[in-house]
Amino acid sequence: MIETILWFVACLLSTSGITYLFLKLSDFKLKLSFLFFVFFVVGWIFISLLMIYDISLIRVVFFFVFYPVFFYFLNPIMSFRKVIYYVIVIWFYGVIVDFLIMFLLAFISHFFNIDIYNELFGSIPTMIASLAFVLLGNLKWLNKFTNKIIDVLFKIKYSDFLLVGFTIFTFSIGAVIILNIHDINFESLLILICFLIMITFILMIDKKITEEENSIFLNFLKENNNYYIKMDEENNILKHNLIAKLLSIKSVSNKKSRLLIDDMIKNFVSNIDFLNHVKEIPYGVNGIIYEKISSYSEIIDIKISNEIKNDIFSMLSPRKYNVLIEKFSILLDNAIESSCKSVEKILIINLFENNQEIYIDIKNSFSNTIDLDSIGVKNYTTKAKGHGLGIFSVLRNSEVLVHFKIIDDIFVSRLRVKKKL
Repeated sequence: MIETILWFVACLLSTSGITYLFLKLSDFKLKLSFLFFVFFVVGWIFISLLMIYDISLIRVVFFFVFYPVFFYFLNPIMSFRKVIYYVIVIWFYGVIVDFLIMFLLAFISHFFNIDIYNELFGSIPTMIASLAFVLLGNLKWLNKFTNKIIDVLFKIKYSDFLLVGFTIFTFSIGAVIILNIHDINFESLLILICFLIMITFILMIDKKITEEENSIFLNFLKENNNYYIKMDEENNILKHNLIAKLLSIKSVSNKKSRLLIDDMIKNFVSNIDFLNHVKEIPYGVNGIIYEKISSYSEIIDIKISNEIKNDIFSMLSPRKYNVLIEKFSILLDNAIESSCKSVEKILIINLFENNQEIYIDIKNSFSNTIDLDSIGVKNYTTKAKGHGLGIFSVLRNSEVLVHFKIIDDIFVSRLRVKKKL
């Protein structure tokens, strides 16, 4: 009974220590909730039972199943792949800690004649390890070192995994052939090997080509966005210098000239600072926004907010990304045109996300009457005859969902797309 209680206490400390280490390494502030306690208690009890009954294999499997799911639940903003890397690194630290603790206990046992294999003594190393996890979590150099390791692991591509798997498979087949050289049917084995090698090679090449194309596409987007930002910097410098010159002229002008100069200066002062806002928007989308609305910044009251921290391109498949940008461009064009024709001239762009989806809201003022039920019907438009195909094309593809509504005389277009797993 005492041994069982000790194991429950030891596993409680161990689970707490591992969780604490993850939170410190990932620099995530925990928000306590009822679901967190349920998750934690279930995991703790299951781990305790595995330790009490000494089921080693299932214990290792459970570690790599429970903790990734649990940690992802704690911090769903982090990608699941990154969570797994943290779990692997923590497990590696645990192996080192266990080795050092057992070495220390063996040393103590040798010189002080303590029976470390006593049943009541078995949970003590686990308790010590939990304290070691807390200590490791507070070492700043270890935190930096760990995150460097995670960054390196995160750069490993799926094609690299395929290459490693292909290499291991090849060596394994070679070892099997050598060990069973007298009992192998070479014709059947040769056919199997050739088939598997061909399939693996094709998968590797296909994956590599896709990754290279995505990389080239993303670099192209980054170059374009950097160009837009640089262009805006030059534009701001030009405005600044021009305003300074106008002010110098104003200082020696008469009253009527000063009024004209004041009016000119107002036209040069934009109501949105692109240099500050565009940099905060994810790559790809910021270039579209800048290109579309930069020339309207002095006409329309533009507001932009972004709550997406990661690169949108990395969270979507190339196909979905292209569809999202295409639909966003069409809807943004419509919103700009509608806003320009309205009295209020309002345009708002909101970017946000949850665990599964990315959202983009485009809100704009409008002047004409809009029939929500007819939106998307071919050739329906509030513009002149010959329009109406843009929204129709936007609604045809379901890879990126689009919804429309009107709130307080503001037309809202919402784009919604699921992230890749």
